[in-house]
Amino acid sequence: MSRFRTIDNVTTGKNPEDRVQKLEAQVTDLKKTVADQEKRIEEMEKSNSKKAVEDLTKRIEELESWPGTSEDALMKFLQDSSNDAEGEPSTKGPSNPAGDAEPSTED
Repeated sequence: MSRFRTIDNVTTGKNPEDRVQKLEAQVTDLKKTVADQEKRIEEMEKSNSKKAVEDLTKRIEELESWPGTSEDALMKFLQDSSNDAEGEPSTKGPSNPAGDAEPSTED
């Protein structure tokens, strides 16, 4: 005889009565979860979340308008840094020009 399983793969037992009881318990838990979520939604609607979102959006726009914070400024910074890495020699540490290199001993 095989065991019954719920949608979320929880074993509910071998006989249908156990299965029904466990499924009813799951339904009760789900109804409670739905009621809690509906209550949260009502609280969010009462707290005027649209106003909060508008305020946050306005703040983001203000921050993005600061010099050096726009996407263009970021792209320019990244492009400049990649150009520095590719073309210009490092100014850190000692450098030996070609004339100071030791002569080759190979003939």
